Amino acid sequence: MKPYIAKFHSRLGQPEVDTQQYFENVAGWPQSRLSIAYVTGFILSLLFTLAAFTLATHPALIFSLSLPVVAAILGMLALAQFVVQLFFFFHFGRGAAARERFWILMFTLALVGILVSGSIWIMYTLDARMMPSPAQMEQYMNSQTGI
Repeated sequence: MKPYIAKFHSRLGQPEVDTQQYFENVAGWPQSRLSIAYVTGFILSLLFTLAAFTLATHPALIFSLSLPVVAAILGMLALAQFVVQLFFFFHFGRGAAARERFWILMFTLALVGILVSGSIWIMYTLDARMMPSPAQMEQYMNSQTGI
């Protein structure tokens, strides 16, 4: 029985290319190693997540270390998790398609940065523009006739 090979159309209008050829020739991941890479990435991701969760939820670990040390360890675990995600799941390797995926990721991170920084800027300036000054608040409270 012949295994099913998914096919997709290239955005350049080229004929159909099977995914096995894509992963082996373009992405640099042989089909036989692909499932091993996914399992390895999943296990490493799980280990880094559990390590960060354990560090963040056990007070004995937090109080025995200073807060900057705990923050640095959590940051290093997050960075390691990010590298595992890039290598094992986004297939950032030495293949020809890795450069394209890198620029797609950079563009996505730029968009997220613009959205987050813009939202923070709007929320910060709205507070300054919407809240009355203490003198205006006092004047308003004095002008109200209560019950």
